Parts: sequence; C-alpha cells; structure tokens
Amino acid sequence: MRIWVSGKEKTCLALTREDKPSVDRQALEIIGLTPEEIALVELFFGRPTPAGVADSVRYAIWALAYLPKTSCGQITPKSYYAAAWPHGTNKIAHWFHAAQRAQDREGGDEPRLLAVLRKILAWCTEYEKEHPFREEYLAKPAKRKSGKRARRTRHSGPVEVVTEPAPEPVEVQVVNQQLALL
Repeated sequence: MRIWVSGKEKTCLALTREDKPSVDRQALEIIGLTPEEIALVELFFGRPTPAGVADSVRYAIWALAYLPKTSCGQITPKSYYAAAWPHGTNKIAHWFHAAQRAQDREGGDEPRLLAVLRKILAWCTEYEKEHPFREEYLAKPAKRKSGKRARRTRHSGPVEVVTEPAPEPVEVQVVNQQLALL
C-alpha cells in the first residue's frame, strides 16, 4: 500500500519519532474511511508537532486527538460525544477549521489530512443529526474521594502590604522532658 503525503506532512514525519499511541481502527472503519485513509490517520495520530511543522498539519494532527472511539464494537452517542465534544463543542471541527485557515495563509500543497478530516466531519454532521446532543452524553468529572479540600481565601478589597521591623531574637532554654514536646 502506498500512502501519499504532502511536503508539509513529510516535514512533520521527518521531525518526529515513531512511538505514539494507536488509533481506534474499528471506529475509522465505521466512519467509512478507505484503507489508505486509515493508514494516513494511523501514521499521524498522536504524533508530536515540534517547531518546524506547518500549522495546517499541526492543527490537523490535533483534530485527530478527538476522533470518536468504539464502545462494544460500535460508536455510541455517549462514546462519540465524550471523545469529539469533551467540552461541549465539536473539537474535530474546531481544529479542522483552524487547519484550513492556516493552509489559506501558508499556501502551497494542501495536507492530505485535511481531505480525510473533511470526510470525518461529514460523517460527524450526519451522526449528530441522527443522535442530537444531550448533556448526559458528556463525561461527568469524578468526585474526589479525599475528605480534604483546598480552601479559597476571599479578600474584601485591595490587599495592603505592611512592613514591620523584625522582632528581637529571644533565647529559649529547653530542659529534659520539655525536649520531647518539640
């Protein structure tokens, strides 16, 4: 199988290492990506984006972090919204549009990842029409088990800093049993 990449994507591959997390391949198959598109996503999924990587590629890679995951062999509304909408908005769309704007500024050859993201976003749009967002789909933050909580101090106005001279040193003598108290 041959995977075609743009010059910008080739630069990204040259600047980064191979050890990266694996993508949920079954989810990509459900979305309807071709084997070549899945291989392209696997090539870039979780890859770091150091200096020197074009912003259009950088943002496209960041969009891949929000791909939906499968649950029991399928993409459920809860698994979809938990992955793609972690904060109440579609992060795939957010980073895709950022990548498009960066591509418009940069010019040159368009990263192949943008074509794959267009296909993923078209699928997301259809999925969201079939399964409208509900608040219960988002993951609720776990409750803390510890009884200790940080307390916030409230100030009632501007804080005034007052400097005072240091107190005179005092000599203290500790004898026998008093030493155990310290």
